[in-house]
Amino acid sequence: MNSPSDSFDLSLAEPADGAELAALYRCDDGFAGDIRVLFARGQDAYASLLADGERIVVPIMRDRASGRIVGMGACVIAPAWVNGELTQVGYLTGMKVLPQFRRRLRIPQVYAFLREHSGEVTCYYTTILADNPQAQRMLERPRPNMPAYRPVGTYTTIFARRALRPGRVAGGGTVAELLELAGPATRFNLTRAEPAAGLSDAQVRILRSDDGTALAGCAVTVPDHKEYLVQGYGGPYAASSRLPVHWAGYPRLPRAGSSADYACLSLLSGQPAAVSALLRSVAWEQRKRDFVMAGVVEGHPLAAALAEVRAIRYRSVLYTVGFANTQHLDERPIGLEVGLL
Repeated sequence: MNSPSDSFDLSLAEPADGAELAALYRCDDGFAGDIRVLFARGQDAYASLLADGERIVVPIMRDRASGRIVGMGACVIAPAWVNGELTQVGYLTGMKVLPQFRRRLRIPQVYAFLREHSGEVTCYYTTILADNPQAQRMLERPRPNMPAYRPVGTYTTIFARRALRPGRVAGGGTVAELLELAGPATRFNLTRAEPAAGLSDAQVRILRSDDGTALAGCAVTVPDHKEYLVQGYGGPYAASSRLPVHWAGYPRLPRAGSSADYACLSLLSGQPAAVSALLRSVAWEQRKRDFVMAGVVEGHPLAAALAEVRAIRYRSVLYTVGFANTQHLDERPIGLEVGLL
């Protein structure tokens, strides 16, 4: 399909394009702020995106002169709970354009093309860093032929580590036990219908009372298809990045130019006070890594528990993206896993 500019062709990416898509991720500007981070998807971005859902739609723009991919977006599709019903949701992510082409591509056509190829989706959502108000204003402003971006809350991601053994240490458990502790998924919006493929009992951690009752639990995974590449430090982190701040229980600050070694927490559930203790336990267990990562949307029952943990925090604005005949979210709290962003 041709774009309005004769210079580009709009089409869907295929698995063979994975390496070229990965190169687009690495050409991105990264996360601004005192800790400058570039999010990448390894050497095969197509496979990395597919690992996060059941199906993906990846529109790409090819420069007709050179044949190379100069821009992309992605929609990761999976069944999840929305307003008490199981439906297909689409996470919009990976909007990447090579710097020299950013003013030349026709973005509305890409959105229309994406919607055409993801017709089963009834609810789309996305996130934008809170430190990027320019992008927020651009997307929230009503524009012809563009979907409506509606903010639904702030998503806080914590990066935590603990140097000293906590007073209470979590032990093992089963996936079935963890799902029982989490309770009905219908209580939340955007909670996936099934836990991640390949999740095993060995990855489950449960904090128990003295009589063995499960108080809080989570799954601990080490993603091998996503990378956080540290580009540099500024502000207060410029000096502290050269100090062993991890001895004080803060995340280890990887050297500039390196990839962070981290674990990701999912299916976090239980009594809020016990969840704080569980986070400290898992952060201590994983202390040889740079950090463990968890996240919640404001209004989630466990938001206060995460706020108690010593950590570095990133905040993003969560949006629903309204195309024709799609849903927005009701008042239920949002149970979106950090590992799926």
